[in-house]
Amino acid sequence: MNLNRFGHKGTLLARKRFTFLLNYLIRAGIKDDIKGTLQKKVGYSKKLSLINWVEFNLQPTSLSRIYKILLVYIEGYPPYVYVLTPSLEELKNEDCIIPHLYDHKRYRLCLYYPHSNDYSSDEEIGQQYIPWITHWLYYFEEWLYSGEWKGGGVEPGDIVDRELNPKYKKKEDTLSLKDKETDVIVTAADEANKIYDRRLMQLLKELKNEAA
Repeated sequence: MNLNRFGHKGTLLARKRFTFLLNYLIRAGIKDDIKGTLQKKVGYSKKLSLINWVEFNLQPTSLSRIYKILLVYIEGYPPYVYVLTPSLEELKNEDCIIPHLYDHKRYRLCLYYPHSNDYSSDEEIGQQYIPWITHWLYYFEEWLYSGEWKGGGVEPGDIVDRELNPKYKKKEDTLSLKDKETDVIVTAADEANKIYDRRLMQLLKELKNEAA
């Protein structure tokens, strides 16, 4: 069985990586508000995949607002990161589109370009992602004032992405029409989005109760 610095690959590896993330948050003085775990079939895998998620607050500078972050880590996939609160849509000007988001409805952050070597599955999640999230939030706040994104990176769907991203080049899926009609594939992004939707609904309910 393949080994790396985190131990056996698969569920044990995913569990260790998430534990290291929680330990990183503690070392960095970042308190996690709530966390959860479940197992479901994801993608084409025939076995159950471990799904972990955690919420925590980040403040990019001492003068910044506090953002509640949701990080979802699904076994075998890079983490998915969302801003739960505040609503980024309410912070921006009406005629502006927030840059570097994968999902403008759910505020899923684009933290690195997946077709480069920025992300490494051998590195601890916390050491990679917390600085990336902080970096994104900092330049988001700067963008609110200047209207120009100065944080670098490749914008999803822009000319560079269309040149490098295989999804714009690959041909029709090779699945038969019958397979397309009968197979329902739940992607990792689907599962991460479901967790975001549930958590946001719960948070909004709690805020409404507090205001009552």
